[in-house]
Amino acid sequence: MPSNSWALGTMYRGGTFNGVPGFFTQSAPFQPVFPQLPQGAPWPEFPGPSQMVFSYGPWIGIGCLHWVHEFNIIRDFDYTTGESVALLTCPVCSYIQRAVEPFEAILDPNLYAVIAC
Repeated sequence: MPSNSWALGTMYRGGTFNGVPGFFTQSAPFQPVFPQLPQGAPWPEFPGPSQMVFSYGPWIGIGCLHWVHEFNIIRDFDYTTGESVALLTCPVCSYIQRAVEPFEAILDPNLYAVIAC
């Protein structure tokens, strides 16, 4: 029986893009993905010295530690359950945050109103 080509907490397909190793790396599952994107910039004039202004504050922080506004939804197959699956991935590095089975469940606005709109 074939095994899944994906796992939660890892980059989709090991972080490769069209078979070529990508820009991002991950040391182990459920660990941060490197390099990180800048999270803020110093603003010495306000409210005081050494304070940080977080430019990505209202965004969603996920397991790879990238800040995103939305997920990429990838349709794949789960060989352990025999169902199609919706993988919610980081649009920056393809880190798999969550799996929803069956795939059609992600389209239900009563269950996933924010994603389906």
